Amino acid sequence: SRPVASTVTGALLGGPDDLRELLVRQVTSPVRFTAALDAARDLADLWIEVGPGRALAELAAESLDRPVLAIDIGGPSLAGLLQAVGAAFALGVPVETSVLFEGRFVRPFDPERLPRFLASPCESAPVSESVSSSPSPWTPEPVAPSSGDGAGEAGRGSALDVVRRLVAARAELPAAAIQEDSRLLSDLHLNSISVGQLVAEAARQLGLRPPASPTDYARATVAEVALALAEQEELGEVGAAEPDSAPAGVDSWVRAFHTEWVPRELPRRSSSEPGTWRIVAPQDHPLAWTLAARLSEDGVLLCLPLRPDESHVGLFLEAAREVISSGSKRFLVVQQDGGGAAFGRTLHLEMPEVATRVVDVPFDHPDAADWVAAEAVAMEGHAEARYDNAGVRTVPVLRLLPDAEPSDLPLGPEDVLLVTGGGKGIGAECALDLARTTGARLALLGRSRPESDPELAANLERMQAAGVDPLYVPADVTDAGAVAQAVAWIESELGPVTAVLHGAGANTPRPIAALDEASFLRTLAPKVRGLQNVLAAVDPDRLRLLVSFGSIIGRAGLEGEADYATANEWLGLLTERFGREHPACRCLTLEWSVWSGVGMGERLGTLESLIRRGITPIPPGTGVEQLRRLLSGPGGSVVVAGRFGDPDTVELERPELPLLRFLERPRVFYPGVELVVDSEVSADTDPHLADHVFRGEPLFAAVLGM
Repeated sequence: SRPVASTVTGALLGGPDDLRELLVRQVTSPVRFTAALDAARDLADLWIEVGPGRALAELAAESLDRPVLAIDIGGPSLAGLLQAVGAAFALGVPVETSVLFEGRFVRPFDPERLPRFLASPCESAPVSESVSSSPSPWTPEPVAPSSGDGAGEAGRGSALDVVRRLVAARAELPAAAIQEDSRLLSDLHLNSISVGQLVAEAARQLGLRPPASPTDYARATVAEVALALAEQEELGEVGAAEPDSAPAGVDSWVRAFHTEWVPRELPRRSSSEPGTWRIVAPQDHPLAWTLAARLSEDGVLLCLPLRPDESHVGLFLEAAREVISSGSKRFLVVQQDGGGAAFGRTLHLEMPEVATRVVDVPFDHPDAADWVAAEAVAMEGHAEARYDNAGVRTVPVLRLLPDAEPSDLPLGPEDVLLVTGGGKGIGAECALDLARTTGARLALLGRSRPESDPELAANLERMQAAGVDPLYVPADVTDAGAVAQAVAWIESELGPVTAVLHGAGANTPRPIAALDEASFLRTLAPKVRGLQNVLAAVDPDRLRLLVSFGSIIGRAGLEGEADYATANEWLGLLTERFGREHPACRCLTLEWSVWSGVGMGERLGTLESLIRRGITPIPPGTGVEQLRRLLSGPGGSVVVAGRFGDPDTVELERPELPLLRFLERPRVFYPGVELVVDSEVSADTDPHLADHVFRGEPLFAAVLGM
């Protein structure tokens, strides 16, 4: 075979003398495997694939009329080698067989001796009629595609039968020879491409969605493949289920986003006949009663005062009850400088059939009522709009925050950092990291006591072991007197407070229909009143840094979280106002997505359900890294999240994708971060498939995927 190989190589490459040129050509030139076979077709009587597996031998056998054998050096036996040696001997090649047996124990073999075989006594035992008439457990029965309506043990059996039958057909073996513990790659010698086709076909016959990466099953056993498909049946994951569920990406990520108000014209629609609006508003609201006569169709109007507070919680609940009791399909919130958007977002998510719109206008502008009336006419789905004194309409758009150049943290050993809610959860993780990184003196404020709270005690011990000696003071942030006393004690021990990280919060999810005023106030108190109490107890002119921990729930809303969403919106507004009033203090609101391992999402047991909705949790190490990076930035309100799904209440800036191949159906698109698309590949649109055929089936080349 050596002269043949050198002849073919020389013919195809032209015999270049320069090794570098040869290597460049070998790397950059197309693999002309079929052309090589055609060129050497008449030069060999026997073709032998030397290497692991049988893929090239099977491919060559489709076009050659000569014997093609594979040694399969990675296989568990010498069968391939012995077949190749025997075939060469049969074709007249002298074979030196002694090297096969040197140093090995062999039994003498006399080909003239007639062997005698022992009969198994088990085979001669009498068989009862009931046993002989029952089908063998290894005989597969015809399997109809499953509907996915609860598989149980029957579903597992049918999946195993389907897989065994397909494996037997692919390996050209009887079904009874396919054992459950046989591995597709190493035992049955199926290559990964064959495994992918087999698993996809098994899923199709069972009425299931094909696995996203069927070649991952190559190292699995027959039973493991069947079990995976059976579990998919039990979960009811039939072919059309969850068509828009987010596929896995190349890697996980956590990035920062910020909201920008982008100018956008209001789509014009003709107004309908005058309707009846249920008005919920304070008696002295400057727009409510003017709007009552201007709005068309029917709906519920919630008019909020400037800077709503705890005394206005009843307005939110009254408006929600009006929507529920009347069956209204339109909910309109009118405000100035925020306060009701998070509640409107959550209401829409809980009741998607209700069109919601949040309109922010200057109450004293003469055209304010006209702007609101025009927005009411255009209501559908969920939308938000803001008008300034010049009448410019803007809408909120979430944009990726560019990575800033690293700079020094605004904290140092001379600072005293006060952290509320810093004994547990993400507050504790961030407090420890900042104190360890900057050397700032650390004071923690919380309701729990270490002697009765094992988690708190463990965190305090962990901080001390890391070289941080925190001063923990038990106090309820909602109690202004207790906070004042605690701050006085902290400053007497550590010095004036120069930085505040407000992480205190409470959350008891419940739908809007079950929400009452008392529970709403309990959720607001630690976030809003707690920060107010802390800022009242410290010297604001000494503060150089204020960080409040909000939630992406305030930015997007979430079912069962109307009160918590509102609390986080109000927290962000309070932090922004303090920053405007104290420009020497850097003020930052971090609207976190859910954290893994720690935090409120973990304690509430909602982490798994959020992951199923396409929301990726933030690893603690990544979270504290983002905190350090954002502390060096300009401040403001920032959303920190991995994938956060695609809620109707948030508009993420997504530029239109170009009309390029493989960009037909975006599944996941976070501009500048991640893009996952579905693309349909066929011989009609992709002629190159005709040049990459295996066993009569066109395949998408792995190099193109790469």
